[in-house]
Amino acid sequence: GFLRVDGERFVFADGKEARFWGIALSAGACFPDKQDAPLIAARLASLGFNLVRLHHMDAPWAGRGLIDYQRDDSRHFNLENLDRLDFFLNELKQVGIHIFLDLLVTREFRDGDGISNAATLPHGGKGASILDPRLIELQKEYARTLWTHRNPYTGLRYLDDPAFVL
Repeated sequence: GFLRVDGERFVFADGKEARFWGIALSAGACFPDKQDAPLIAARLASLGFNLVRLHHMDAPWAGRGLIDYQRDDSRHFNLENLDRLDFFLNELKQVGIHIFLDLLVTREFRDGDGISNAATLPHGGKGASILDPRLIELQKEYARTLWTHRNPYTGLRYLDDPAFVL
């Protein structure tokens, strides 16, 4: 079941205390080829990991990333990489690995997002992203789009999948 807080502990729906041994996968590593995804998931599980943090998925420099930077905005997903991610998430889930999903890390906001002179923003919109109403709106849109996305391999929207714990 879903992770919840009980006092100072994380517990699952059945009351069992949650303990995590995690690793971070960054940027392009979050989108492995489908033939590699089961091997990576099995290897991580064999090393005792039960949590994977997906970091820098929004990076424009990653080679592979969630955002389609071929467009003039940062509001569309790269569908090929989204499919790789969905497949990989299912593989991680099958071996008992939970997911820590980062949202805003190194997103490159663009003028096509409705932001004048977007290239002058600090790296990842840091600082401005917590103050500027348009940047906040764009982050909410991104989070809503990602969390309500239905993974075709699990049949669940991310927000309905207890594999996501953070």
